[in-house]
Amino acid sequence: MNFFLKSTLFSLIGFFVVGCSGLENDCDDISTLIITSNSYESRALAEHIQVRNNQPILIIPNNPNDKTLYVNGPDKQLMKIDADKFYSFVNFVGPKHIIVLGNATYVPASYIQKINPNIPKYVFNDDNWELIAWQVEDLTGYNGLADEYLEDLNELVRSKTIESKHAPKGIKEPSVVYPSN
Repeated sequence: MNFFLKSTLFSLIGFFVVGCSGLENDCDDISTLIITSNSYESRALAEHIQVRNNQPILIIPNNPNDKTLYVNGPDKQLMKIDADKFYSFVNFVGPKHIIVLGNATYVPASYIQKINPNIPKYVFNDDNWELIAWQVEDLTGYNGLADEYLEDLNELVRSKTIESKHAPKGIKEPSVVYPSN
């Protein structure tokens, strides 16, 4: 890993020290890594989670030909990562758990398969974003998360920014995969 990436990552870690709650978040570390795509539905939910836990979002591009991933810190600092460095980045950050938002249309299975199997993953890949929001609220204990996100989601539908509250069909797995450890 090059010096620039390491120094930028350490700078990001410094920003994550403010007020953590929910899943076992240690405010001194990156405890939760949220992985999702750069789509309105998924990114809005990720940002609602981030407001509550001050943890980073790893954003997968919508275009499969785009090989640049982005890490969005809680203070809106942005870091670019080459898609080939996904595994190295996740292992370097060493989160206690990972939340994946969206089906294979949003987060291709190839990314999920690259995650270290020792890191617990919570994969929310249902086609219904309302259901995903309630499941995430249930998992994290962030009261009001689903209601606030659903207000935004309804506004996106009303403004015709998105077509519906349902994700495009992707490869279907169970709605939520809880870690075995």
